[in-house]
Amino acid sequence: MKRTILVAMVVCAVFFITASSCFAQVIYGCVKNSGDLIIVSGPGQCKANQTPISWNQAGPEGPQGPQGPAGAPGAQGPPGPAGVVNAVHGVVLYNGTIEDGVGFTIGAPTGPNTPRGTGLYRIIFDTAFSSYAHCVVTPFQSPATVICGVSGFGSSFFDVDCYEPTTEEGVGGVILFTNLPTDVSFSFICTSEPQ
Repeated sequence: MKRTILVAMVVCAVFFITASSCFAQVIYGCVKNSGDLIIVSGPGQCKANQTPISWNQAGPEGPQGPQGPAGAPGAQGPPGPAGVVNAVHGVVLYNGTIEDGVGFTIGAPTGPNTPRGTGLYRIIFDTAFSSYAHCVVTPFQSPATVICGVSGFGSSFFDVDCYEPTTEEGVGGVILFTNLPTDVSFSFICTSEPQ
């Protein structure tokens, strides 16, 4: 076999057969009685005492091989950067106007030029938090017994409900505990840890 390939190369080099015949998809040759191989440009060119032969330059495509084994797990990547904590804070006056802070507005249930006496304020964030906001409200102590609670909060707003706990004597001397809605100035801060 090695001798056959060597002869084919010599024939192409010495006799200057064109590249189209040396590198064609089908190669034609003539085998002499001595076993020597002569490369020819096409079929029907062998002499009477020569045996024609041909073969493809490239064989047929083989079947797909089996899937290789799974590779080893890669190295653990470096820790990611710390997440950013969203935060909004400000000061709201008793009449529903903003005294200090940015990133929020005052909306329903009350706001500027809204009848007072309800003790209700809604803080609306300019940009919604990525999760529910955690808010703390601190009333300016006037009167000192006023309490401000947080309710109805979500990722885009929260409500402040300010009142003064009071007592009064009811029928038969029964003491009644009531919450008197009270407008009061307060400060607040809201944060949201990234999820």
